[in-house]
Amino acid sequence: MASKQQAKGTSVPVTQAPSRKKILNNQQVLTSSQKNEIKKAFDFFDISGSGTIEAKNLKVVLRALGFDPSNEEISNLIRDLGNGKENAKFDETKIDFQEFLEIMIVKMSQKDSNEDIQKAYRLFVDESREPRVITKRSLTKVVEDLEEDLTEQQIEQLIFGANNKSIEEKDNIKEELTVNEAQFIKIISRELNEDKKK
Repeated sequence: MASKQQAKGTSVPVTQAPSRKKILNNQQVLTSSQKNEIKKAFDFFDISGSGTIEAKNLKVVLRALGFDPSNEEISNLIRDLGNGKENAKFDETKIDFQEFLEIMIVKMSQKDSNEDIQKAYRLFVDESREPRVITKRSLTKVVEDLEEDLTEQQIEQLIFGANNKSIEEKDNIKEELTVNEAQFIKIISRELNEDKKK
């Protein structure tokens, strides 16, 4: 397990954007084929041929490349790059190719991270249940297989926390609490983000 702390039901982004320096250091990770695909998409939306695209078109460009960002995500990506102010209007913000490349590196690293978490989720699910969810029994088995040092109470705290419940409510809850994929992603992402801060 990533942590032996009690899980809490707070909302966190699935992944945090890496720093600009980290993005620039990771550019060599992109293959020339990936860079060419990104450049083609950028050029297609650079209607004026100015070497920039308008931020209001960024969501459409990202969708064309297989991503589905929210408006808030778009605002955060632009703000994190330092291109515009928090309350700047999108149509006043221009994004050049280098900045767009940085955004794509962030989005691609998030996609990889989410895929890894989804693979991990499948290792924890109770195969006998439909829909496939994590149960106390399946989590206990994985903890035992990995020889982790988690008590029954800590396992219950993780499951209760994922359901925004307190362990003190245990006697009042009649149904078995489980953890679905969205809850699992939220927990793991929170743990990863806390580890990055240390």
